[in-house]
Amino acid sequence: MNNRTRRLAILASAGLLLAAFYLYRGADDPAPQAPSEPSGQTQQQPGEGKTQQQKAAPIAKEAKTGAAITAEEEQNGMYKKLVLEVNGVQKPFDWSNVTSPSYLPEMYALDMNKDGKDELLVVLTTGHGTGVRESRVHVLDPEALTETAVDNPLETIRKHMKTAVTDDGIDIAIGAGSSSVRLDRQAFTSEPANWFDELGFGSIVRYEIRNNELVAELPAQLSPADFIGEATLTYSYRNGRYSPYRLEFTGGSASMMLPVD
Repeated sequence: MNNRTRRLAILASAGLLLAAFYLYRGADDPAPQAPSEPSGQTQQQPGEGKTQQQKAAPIAKEAKTGAAITAEEEQNGMYKKLVLEVNGVQKPFDWSNVTSPSYLPEMYALDMNKDGKDELLVVLTTGHGTGVRESRVHVLDPEALTETAVDNPLETIRKHMKTAVTDDGIDIAIGAGSSSVRLDRQAFTSEPANWFDELGFGSIVRYEIRNNELVAELPAQLSPADFIGEATLTYSYRNGRYSPYRLEFTGGSASMMLPVD
């Protein structure tokens, strides 16, 4: 084979190798695709694509003000981090409520401070069980979503009501003795050994609306298993807050009522 023939053979071999190389690359790299025709669907733009979280369903509503409450968290039988929404305006509160359908939040629209405008009352249940119900109440301006303080009914009972449990019965006084009564021992069937030294209040606290007024009800406990009456406190707006203005006690044959300051 002369030199010219040898050079032609080398060039032919190189050409075959180069063609094989491009065929190999073409198998790995797909050919460019022509632009697709519009499908009629909205195309995702750069920076988009995060799916918005589905809005939580309300756990309570109030028709008159359009208020609704949703919960950001649910764990261990409790709704937590509640969000109040009125007319599209939302505000989170560090509130909680049990998840039991029988004890979901309650809301009322009521002119509590007698200014001609309704306030929004929110009643929450934070615990419940046999002989137990823990409740909280909040009063808000439904436009500004600002809250006005509500006095704890237990503080009013401690201040204005004195009780003493003896072997002979139960002595109850409201307002420094201005109204008092004795409940005879014979009215109760439980063992005196299980009686408290004084009536207990606070294991059950209920709130409701009566005659367009906020009312707190606290059953009176003689022993862990015995409730023998009830203290009822009626609220009004005074000095920039909501405070009880009347304290009543009913139990057995006793019925007492006294204005409180």
